[in-house]
Amino acid sequence: MRIIVAEVGGSFVGYNKPIYGYFLVLCIVAVSFFSTIVLNQRSYQDTWVLDGIVVPTAIFVFFFIVAETFIQENKKAVVLAAFFLAAINLIPGLKYRTFCGCFDTPAHFRFTNEIVSLGYIPENEYFSEIYGSNPGMHIFMSCVSIISGISTNEVLRFIIPALSGLVPFMIYFITKDILDNNLQRYVIIASSFPIVQRYITYGTSLAILPYFLLIASFLHYVFTETNRGKFWLIFVILSFNLITSHAITSIFVSLILIGMLLILKSLEIAGKKLLGGVQTSLLIVPSVSFVILHLTWWMNVATFNLSVLSNLIQSLFVGEMKATVPAQFHKIPLLPQLQVLAVFHLRDAIIGMLSLFGLFVFLRELRRKELSDRTKTFYMYLIVLLSTFVLFLCFQFVSGFGTIQYQRFIAYAMPLCAFLVGLTLWRLNKFLHDISVKSKIRNLAFSSFLFILVSSCLIQFYCYQPLVPRSNVVSRDLPENEYLVYVGVVNTIYQIKMISFAETHSYDGRIASDKVTRYQIFGFSDPTFFFRHIWWSPLETNQNLKWDLFLLHTVEAGPLSELAEYRTREKIENLRLEAGNIIYDNGESFILSHSPHNYNQTKNNTS
Repeated sequence: MRIIVAEVGGSFVGYNKPIYGYFLVLCIVAVSFFSTIVLNQRSYQDTWVLDGIVVPTAIFVFFFIVAETFIQENKKAVVLAAFFLAAINLIPGLKYRTFCGCFDTPAHFRFTNEIVSLGYIPENEYFSEIYGSNPGMHIFMSCVSIISGISTNEVLRFIIPALSGLVPFMIYFITKDILDNNLQRYVIIASSFPIVQRYITYGTSLAILPYFLLIASFLHYVFTETNRGKFWLIFVILSFNLITSHAITSIFVSLILIGMLLILKSLEIAGKKLLGGVQTSLLIVPSVSFVILHLTWWMNVATFNLSVLSNLIQSLFVGEMKATVPAQFHKIPLLPQLQVLAVFHLRDAIIGMLSLFGLFVFLRELRRKELSDRTKTFYMYLIVLLSTFVLFLCFQFVSGFGTIQYQRFIAYAMPLCAFLVGLTLWRLNKFLHDISVKSKIRNLAFSSFLFILVSSCLIQFYCYQPLVPRSNVVSRDLPENEYLVYVGVVNTIYQIKMISFAETHSYDGRIASDKVTRYQIFGFSDPTFFFRHIWWSPLETNQNLKWDLFLLHTVEAGPLSELAEYRTREKIENLRLEAGNIIYDNGESFILSHSPHNYNQTKNNTS
């Protein structure tokens, strides 16, 4: 079939394209890719999430980026972007048989599972005090499990990650009738970047979607010219949903809404002339509504959150604070520092730089007429909103207040950065249009640039373990075959079987474990078992802890969270041989006991 291409405003519109043929190719690529992942499915901790599937992933990413580049209709582009972002989040769920995340995730799993079983909020779980007054996310997951008939494990593996595909739809909803059509297309492409991580279930990852939906309704309330009361009601409903779901996210939203209002008001008082469409008065009603609803809920229901907040504020002024950046990071040389930063923040750096370029593009376009006044007004609101994020991050690093992890604020900013990244991509396409005559060369160059960006982002998105420096960069006394930090996320069958065995064969006594196993115990055992767990890890402390059972594992059974000098293979092997009687050993996870009379009875049950 012949293809005729017409150039319109720097973009390319195709006529009589074999759309169904392209769609069929994409379907074949997607099905083949997912089948390859399933064939590589495993129940143990490997080197990296993409270990064994790097080449298929690269092919999948390349095909879908090329498709996003060539497709011109925004409605089709947003569907493609949504599928791509959801697929990127679904990879770990397809590869591993158990949900990913070894710290808070098991407790979220059990808390949700108990709601499904009991039909009400449990009062004796590890998360009962923290989320008992904010159970919105867990109730939602429970309802999904009950209605669909699938297990909580499958909800965490597939449903929660797949919902990340809603982000491009939300961005399309926000930008409809606000941004110019051509610019909106590049914002949609930017929204398909791995900016929202949902394959690990923890409080912030669960709250990202309700939070972003709330921001979307807030912006629509500001920009709508009719039926503003309807959008205010939607905003209030979404506010209640967020407030009853996650405490830290809700207080952060209160602060950024008030902060945005104060910044704009300060600019007005200072006599700074803003764009004519920016009206500070429009922000008062939704901002005050959210704060009032938030305070009402906390003072009457979630009183535990108030006590936690007061303790946080107190620790800011008196007492010891948790450092923003671990002290161990400053002890290593520059190159290993860059390696650590790449593993934990390469995507953040890429999105941040693209957003900064987008800011420069916007400031440059203010004096031109290529962008409509409505588009410029929208970006003014967005820049003021993002400036509050920057202020919070600066405050954390200047004060050294690391009790609330700074990564939360970066996660909150990521979806909003897509708008500025879209500006950068829009300007890049215009630049390629000016220097190249052939459309195929321009599109190929643009696709290659996007492919490099997305592939680089995946190093942080999936935490590339081989890039982490070895422990001997801290001290020559530490082994060269140990990583400085383990970033694995797999709940392996070895750990689950070990915890199940310990729970079944232990009716009294004190339980000890390494840090990761401690959190997994909260998710894979009953309160009668995990409430007997002592908090400290015998690996890391010098105290003479009294314990009856010590649950431990090797790196193949899952990550280890202790400092490198405390969890070397040699130390774990010595514990295995000397610290007590081994009553359970499945090859990677094992249990030590101070009660030798139980050894013969339980050894026969070892699997």
